[in-house]
Amino acid sequence: MGIWDTGERPTEIAGPDAETLCNKLFTRDYSKLKPGRAGYGLLLYPDGGILTDGILLRFAKDLFWFVQPDGPVYAWLVAHAQGLNVTIRDPQSWVVQVQGPRSLDVLAAACDGGVPEPFGYFGVAKVTRAAKRS
Repeated sequence: MGIWDTGERPTEIAGPDAETLCNKLFTRDYSKLKPGRAGYGLLLYPDGGILTDGILLRFAKDLFWFVQPDGPVYAWLVAHAQGLNVTIRDPQSWVVQVQGPRSLDVLAAACDGGVPEPFGYFGVAKVTRAAKRS
């Protein structure tokens, strides 16, 4: 079992045209990704080369976060958002990965109010960190 800070910060894509922008730039159809779910995504250059990869989280119909390890993602999203009704910003948050057979127990203990139900593989939820326990 492991829990770690990946150092990866999300970029938020929000607004009525958020899904349109995601479908324009990533390699899958995100209209099929339901709120509360996440999916792997490749961000491509126009010639098909890979800019970077990461996980696209969908919190609501018009709210996504893209979490990736490196690359000029913020500038790329802003440049391609021209003419669309979207906002690209740093949500001032961190993304944590938890894995292993007791990962949901660890996550529940780390979050105020536990883990939302149901919550599983590639599940997405905004939670607050539980107060430090002695």
